[in-house]
Amino acid sequence: MRPSVMKSNVPINGQQAYLQLKLTIADTHWAGENIRVMGHVLVKKPYNVDSVTKDTTAPGYEESRANTALLQVKKILSKPLAENAPRHPLDFTIGAVVSN
Repeated sequence: MRPSVMKSNVPINGQQAYLQLKLTIADTHWAGENIRVMGHVLVKKPYNVDSVTKDTTAPGYEESRANTALLQVKKILSKPLAENAPRHPLDFTIGAVVSN
């Protein structure tokens, strides 16, 4: 069973932060109400740039990887969500006729 992308017990800003990170970093998972990214970074309430921390208790913790992940997560969360929204390709149908 796949874990749910949305958590019912997490506020909407947490869900938005999760989606924003997941669109860029595949290794993004829920850890209770926190968001764990790349195994080394936690995003806690209120799910903004200031709530991003290194998880020094994570198994296999490496300081250099944690620092890199921390900067990457902060950069992603500093951008508005709309910039990370998926873009849908235009649908061009050859020979389509539009009638009024």
